[in-house]
Amino acid sequence: MNKYTITTFILVLAAVAGCANEKTMQQATLEAKQRWASTRAQMVYSVAAEHLKVGQLDKA
Repeated sequence: MNKYTITTFILVLAAVAGCANEKTMQQATLEAKQRWASTRAQMVYSVAAEHLKVGQLDKA
């Protein structure tokens, strides 16, 4: 194999690996946002339930 072929192969391999990493990063970001939304909803629900429990209906 000559230098040109090896260089081309390495560049193609790097491009493929880069695209795969981008998809993984996008998926991880989406999952993190979903986890945060779920956690936030649970916290808001907990606070609202506590307000209802103590009779602060305007804050619930």
